[in-house]
Amino acid sequence: MKFKDKNAKMEIPKLFILILLLFTVTLTSCAQKSISDFKDKNAYIDYLKGKSLGDLKTALTKDTLYLQTRIDSVKDIVFYEDFSLSPTDNDETNNHKLEQAKKFTLTNVDSIKQSFLRYNETLLYTQKYALPNSEFRFSTAEDSDFLLDRNLSQTITNAYLGRDKLIANAIKLSTPDSIAVQTSYHYPTKFETLTINRNIKKTNYKDFEIEVDTIYKSVVHLSLPGALAPKILGCQAVNKEGILMDSHGYYSYPNRGLSNETLFDLNLLKSTLSDAIKAPDKEKALTALDKIPENVFELLATVNDFNADIMKVDENAEDSEVMGKMDSINEKYVGILGVKKQQIKMYFDDDVEKLYVFIATKIDTLNASVITKAKDDSDSKYRVFHQEDIGKYGIVDKKGNIVINAEYNKLVDQGNSYFEEEIDPNSRKRQTYYLDVAAKKLIKIPEGLSFRHKYTEEYSVFENENRQVGLLKNNSKTIVPFKYLNLAKKDNVFMAYDMKDNARIVDLYNIEGDKIQLTDLMDVDFYDDLPGILVVGKNGLKGLVDKDGKTVLPVKYNGLYYLPGSTPMIVYYEKKAKESVGQLRGLMTSEGKILTPAFYRQIHSFTEDLSLFNLLRNEHDVGNYGFVDTSGKVALPAIYQHATSFNEGFSFVQKDEMFFLINKQGKYVVTFPQKNVKFFDDKGDGKDRRYILDEKTYNYKGDLIPTKK
Repeated sequence: MKFKDKNAKMEIPKLFILILLLFTVTLTSCAQKSISDFKDKNAYIDYLKGKSLGDLKTALTKDTLYLQTRIDSVKDIVFYEDFSLSPTDNDETNNHKLEQAKKFTLTNVDSIKQSFLRYNETLLYTQKYALPNSEFRFSTAEDSDFLLDRNLSQTITNAYLGRDKLIANAIKLSTPDSIAVQTSYHYPTKFETLTINRNIKKTNYKDFEIEVDTIYKSVVHLSLPGALAPKILGCQAVNKEGILMDSHGYYSYPNRGLSNETLFDLNLLKSTLSDAIKAPDKEKALTALDKIPENVFELLATVNDFNADIMKVDENAEDSEVMGKMDSINEKYVGILGVKKQQIKMYFDDDVEKLYVFIATKIDTLNASVITKAKDDSDSKYRVFHQEDIGKYGIVDKKGNIVINAEYNKLVDQGNSYFEEEIDPNSRKRQTYYLDVAAKKLIKIPEGLSFRHKYTEEYSVFENENRQVGLLKNNSKTIVPFKYLNLAKKDNVFMAYDMKDNARIVDLYNIEGDKIQLTDLMDVDFYDDLPGILVVGKNGLKGLVDKDGKTVLPVKYNGLYYLPGSTPMIVYYEKKAKESVGQLRGLMTSEGKILTPAFYRQIHSFTEDLSLFNLLRNEHDVGNYGFVDTSGKVALPAIYQHATSFNEGFSFVQKDEMFFLINKQGKYVVTFPQKNVKFFDDKGDGKDRRYILDEKTYNYKGDLIPTKK
C-alpha cells in the first residue's frame, strides 16, 4: 500500500485502515480429508477414486460447502484508507488564487507519438531476482509530460546472455546482457463528460455506480468501481458563478481485495465439483473432475493463507502497526489481489457546484519492439533473490549461481557483502549478516546493529537501534563504542564525533580500540596528503598527532595548517602579532620537525622545491619577498617588492621599480623596464602564465607573444 507523505505540501488527514469482514467464519477440520488437504488435482482425484459413488458424492458435497464458505469469507474483505473528511479540509484552498481553467482536451497525438519514441530509445530495466522466474521493472532516463505510467506496458519476448537466447519464462536467476521487449502505450482518442451535481450521493455511468462520498465546499471525494477507474482521464469543476476550475490537489489510491479472476477460479472449481455430484455414475463423476484447472489447488492454498493472515490483524492496534501488517499482506498476496474500488480525492480553489468527470470511450495503442539493457544501480557482486513458492529469500552471484539458499525472511542488500533480514515487519526488528562467500553462509552481526559503511576489510561502521554509531573489527570486536553521531578515519586513527551542550566534541581511537588521551581535545582537522592529524584544544590551541595517534606536537600553537605542494609542509604560529597584520608564521615538516622560527608574514606552497615568503615590514605593512628551500634555509633573500612562485624555473619579480624574470639562482634572465604590468594565468597550470607590459604580452619564459592580426 502507498500512503501519502505527511510532509507534503498538502496536509493529509489521519489515515485509517479498515478491514471489512462481512463473513467471519472459522472453518473446523474433521478426521476426513477435505479438498484443502491436497496440493494438486491428481492427488485429489486419486483420493476420490478409492471411494464408492455414494462416499464420493458425500465428500464432494462437503468440499463444495467448504468452498462456498471460503468464498463467502474472503470475497468481501477490503482494506483501504479512510479520509475522515472534516470542514478543516478546505483550509488548503485558502491560499490559492481563483483562476479560470482551460477547457479539458485530449493530448495531441503527435506529441504522444514523439514521447513514446523517446521512451523506447531510453528504456532501461532493473532485474528483481526470483524463482521460478526473475521479474523486471522498466524505467526511462527521460521524463515525459505526455505519457502516463499507468498506460504503459512492457512484455519481455526474449533475453540474451552471451550467445544464448532465452525465452522470457526461462530467465530464472540468470543476468541477461540485454532483453527484447514489446512496449505498448494506450491513449484515449474520444471521451465523454459525466456531470455530477453537488448534492447527490451516487450516480451511474452505463453499468457502473459511482459513489459521491463527499462534495464539501472545495473538496471532492469519489469512490469508483475498479473497472471504471482506468478510464477516468481527469476532472474539473465549476463554482456558483460558473467559473471553470482545475484541481490543485489530486489523490488517487485503490481499495484492494481478492481479484475478480481469483474469485472466478474458485467459483469455477466449486461449479466443477457440483457437476461431478450430478453425474449418474462414478466414471462420469471422475471425468467431470478432470476438468478442474491444474493450478487451482495452489490458488486455494494461497487464498487460505491470505484469509488466515487477515484474521490475525487487530483493528484496535496502533495505526502504524495495522498499516505495516496490511502493507506486508498486500505485497505477499499481490498475485491474487485486485482493485475493488478506486478512491479519488480532489481540492479546488473555490466551493464546488458541479463536477465534470472525463471518461475515455475510445482507446488507441502504440506498439514497439525494443532491445534494452540493464540500469545497474548496484556494484554488488551478489544479489538477493526471492523464492516465491516458499516466500523466502537467498543470495545469488552475478552468474545466477545460488550462494545462499532461500531460507531467510526478506533480505535487503546493504552493500559491501552485508545483508539485512526483516525479522518482524511490524516491530521493524532487523538482523544484519556478513556474506562469507567461501563458506557459503551468512555470519550474524551482533544483534541490533545495522551496517553503514566499510573502511577496510577489517573495519566497518554500524548503527545501533538508537541510531548511535560505532566501529567493529572483523564484524565482532568493538573498536569504537556505540555512543557517537558520526565517525571518520585518517590513517590508523578513528575520529568519533558527538554533541554536548550544543557543541561538537570528538574522541580519538587507535586501530586496537584504545582511546587516545589528549587533554581538552575539542576538534580535529586532517588532509589526505598530510600524515597525521591536527588536533584542536581549549582556546583554539593546536597540536599534531601522527598516523597512529601518537603526539608529535603538543597542543600549544595558536595555529597549524597544512601547506600542500610539491613538498607538503606545515605552517605554524606560536603567538599573535598585531591584529592589523595577523600572525607570524614558521615552517615545519609534515612530521613536526621545525625548520624555521615564526617570523614570516606569509608562506606559500612549495613549487619546484622553493616556497615564496614575505616578511613583516612594520605593524601596518607587508615587507619584501624571498624564497626558502625544503630544509628551511633561505635560498633567495627577501629583496623583492613583489614576486611569484617559480614555474618552469622562472619567477616574475619586482625590484627597485623594475620588473624581471629570475632563475632559481636569482639571476636576471629577462629585464622589463616598463612599469604598467598585468599578470594572467587563466588555466592555472603555470604554463599559461602571461605578462602584459605596455600592451605587449610575454609568456612565462619572457618571450614576446606576437599579436594576432
